[in-house]
Amino acid sequence: MITMLTVLLYFGLILEHRTAVQAGLLPKPIIWADPGSMIALYKPVIIWCQGSSEAQEYLLHKERSNNPWDKVLPLETRNKAKFYIDLMTASYAGIYKCYYKSAAGFSEHSDDMELVMTGAYENPSLSVWPSPDVTSRVPIAFNCSSSIGFSRFILIQEEKYNLSWILDSQHQANQPFYATFVLDAVTPKHSGTFRCYGSFRNEPQVWSQSSNPLDLMVSDSVDQSPTHIEDEAPASHHQDHTVENLIRMVLAALVLMTLVILLLEAWNFKKVEQDETRTFCKETYSTDRFNFTWLPQGIHCGSQCEKALREFFPPGLILEHRTAVQAGLLPKPIIWAEPGSMIALYKPVIIWCQGLSEAQEYLLLKNQSKNPWDKQVPLETRNKAKFSIEYMTATYADIYKCYYKTAAGFSEHSDAMELVMTGAYENPSLSIWPSPDVTSGVPIAFNCSSSIRFGKFILIQEGNYNLSWIVYSQHQANQSFYATFVLDAVTPNHNGTFRCYGSFRNEPQIWSKSSNPLDLMVSDSVDQSPTHIEDEAPASHHQDHTVENLIRMVLAALVLVTLVILLLEAWNFKKVEQDATRT
Repeated sequence: MITMLTVLLYFGLILEHRTAVQAGLLPKPIIWADPGSMIALYKPVIIWCQGSSEAQEYLLHKERSNNPWDKVLPLETRNKAKFYIDLMTASYAGIYKCYYKSAAGFSEHSDDMELVMTGAYENPSLSVWPSPDVTSRVPIAFNCSSSIGFSRFILIQEEKYNLSWILDSQHQANQPFYATFVLDAVTPKHSGTFRCYGSFRNEPQVWSQSSNPLDLMVSDSVDQSPTHIEDEAPASHHQDHTVENLIRMVLAALVLMTLVILLLEAWNFKKVEQDETRTFCKETYSTDRFNFTWLPQGIHCGSQCEKALREFFPPGLILEHRTAVQAGLLPKPIIWAEPGSMIALYKPVIIWCQGLSEAQEYLLLKNQSKNPWDKQVPLETRNKAKFSIEYMTATYADIYKCYYKTAAGFSEHSDAMELVMTGAYENPSLSIWPSPDVTSGVPIAFNCSSSIRFGKFILIQEGNYNLSWIVYSQHQANQSFYATFVLDAVTPNHNGTFRCYGSFRNEPQIWSKSSNPLDLMVSDSVDQSPTHIEDEAPASHHQDHTVENLIRMVLAALVLVTLVILLLEAWNFKKVEQDATRT
């Protein structure tokens, strides 16, 4: 009996424990960042998560990630843990949550914490109207402006980050981008130091450098009356959003009504067309006397009806058109960037796409995006279009493809083009062993190093970007991160200027500033023998291009033969039909 009671009591305790977990009785953890949630580029930060003393493991979750971003064991007190970020970069900026695991299960997630990185772009300028020294209840306006095309600006009062304001930027011709923050009636509570930042919509946690600080001093007015105005965006700001929402709703309703009208009109047109077709194709003759033919529209009739409809739908044209599109006979477009595919931060670039003169629209695809990133109508020549980027930033660094649309359908995609942004991080250092002046046949080694923990380094010879080398970085205790590029036997063809860059593995198209230039001079050796070593790229590299050109020529020949066959078939079909009509 005692044994049975012990067993029941044991199961009762387990049930009670699990019930407590299911009811969510594990304390909700708290998350925060030290020294704060706004961290300058390359500065360290610690993310803390505090939960329960029964915690066995703490997990950190980053927005848009299905799996935990990091896992750590609790500290000695077990009720909290810390996650280290040694150097703050754009890849760490985001929204975080944390939770913990105990013997009872997993806790719920903490509240969101937004970790912002500042210093990604040049600083905007901040001014105030009418003056930084005002009396209570006077309206003031902060103006944040920049020559960079930021999507939005953020105004912050120091020590009051949670009360920040965010506004979309505005722009007028030949003027900088700006946003105006209006406070209808200030109070002494608004006294303090203000700064503003710029950012882009697709990277809301990556901000520019801080603007100039602006100290606001609000003194009490003589006949001051109590006010309830808080540290928040003005009412007019909310009113604007209300008007915008109403406009969007009205436009959506108009679009919906237009679609319904078009559908009804199409349905009615189809019905009338079918009735007319039945009347037109109806004959009083016996069906045994005539040969019936299925026409392109699916109409089934004979004799004079068939002859009349064939004048509107010539046999073979629709079939030939569809066959050409399905076979991919539309020429593959060409994509390139001007002035090149390596663009410095904030510099302009144009992406060109060249296709057919029959193109009606050109579409640009960005890597890992299903929908077109941009669309452009062709230029006057119609065989190409340009996609302009006024200011190069990390947002635009990626792999691109383009294609075009004609009356026949869509073309295939162009080859991939990698668009690289340089200048995101401090420059690495480039050195060479044994010397920049060597003779032919001597092995040399380039060493690219940096105190920043880059995931890889890229070595480039100026003018030969397509022949660049990429090596993953290495690291030893108390030393910088580095990569060594070895050339076994150099020739005079290697003469030129070399530079190296650093980048992170998760952002392969975002590079650092250029290293110091290094000029290599290779002179002929005394007993020089003929050599077949080419400029950096091995022979297989050129062979690949030859094979690609041969494949293109064969495909072009096949396309031409196919077109001739289709045209002959259409002509022969028309001739047979005309002979049958005369008979």
